[in-house]
Amino acid sequence: EADLARHINHSHRDSFPLQKKELNKICLEYFNKYCKEQKTLNNQVYRLFHDCKETEWIPKGNSTYTSQETIPLEAKNILQDFMEKDLDGFLVSWVQAEGFKEKSYSVSTFPRDLFGDWAGFENYLEKQDVDKWKNLSEFKKFFSVFKAKDFMVYVPFEFQTIPR
Repeated sequence: EADLARHINHSHRDSFPLQKKELNKICLEYFNKYCKEQKTLNNQVYRLFHDCKETEWIPKGNSTYTSQETIPLEAKNILQDFMEKDLDGFLVSWVQAEGFKEKSYSVSTFPRDLFGDWAGFENYLEKQDVDKWKNLSEFKKFFSVFKAKDFMVYVPFEFQTIPR
């Protein structure tokens, strides 16, 4: 149902019986309920998070429009709360390998967007207990290498703990 609500919400037409505000509320409720019940990160968590996106259609003139998607703060807060259950899973999912080049990685832009910018994400990482999460210490080392390259390129890194 959340997928259907998201599909309708993304539509340019307002002919569906429920208002977009109500559809957004339904998506957030599904996402929140699922996150309360789930213990570890899986594709459904990400899917329901993205189902919460709100689409605004902006007129460009000559009967054309462009879409602008935003993620409600409530959805971001739900996901950040859920991260306390499986930060290790999130850290693994955010390491991206470079196409055909071995041992060269970057950090997904997802955490940057979730926390507003790289500094917000780094601040979040610094507040986490490295003794609680097996991947955190290594991820922080990797992140500092990635940061040194201005978050713009893949960097060489030998992971020992984080599966690659």
